[in-house]
Amino acid sequence: HYTGPTYRPPYEAESLLLVANGGTQKDAMKVVFGYLYDALDAATETVTTDTEITLTKTGNTWDVDQDSMSDMLTGIYGNFA
Repeated sequence: HYTGPTYRPPYEAESLLLVANGGTQKDAMKVVFGYLYDALDAATETVTTDTEITLTKTGNTWDVDQDSMSDMLTGIYGNFA
């Protein structure tokens, strides 16, 4: 688990603003994955890594643990800020 300085990826503010202005969590995830796919398309070298994401179910809704999401994205794509 990453214990260094808190990294705030560029999609975080954009997705939070989207939701604050009436967008849904699904809209915010589209923003996040847009950044991820752009970073993946720009990648030129490959590495092997293990990663995981933590989900919590409350009623019928699954929530993504944001720290595990950041750790997963950093593990997969590196720091693409």
